[in-house]
Amino acid sequence: MARIGFITLYTPGHLNPSLCLARALKNHRHEGVFFNVPDTE
Repeated sequence: MARIGFITLYTPGHLNPSLCLARALKNHRHEGVFFNVPDTE
């Protein structure tokens, strides 16, 4: 199992594709970690 970090801009055009990648990682038993500003929660 790997933990992979994502640093994205807090706009939908950058965040949404990264979320798709994180979901794909989760399906393969990896963990996606996002580093961003609190406004994007």
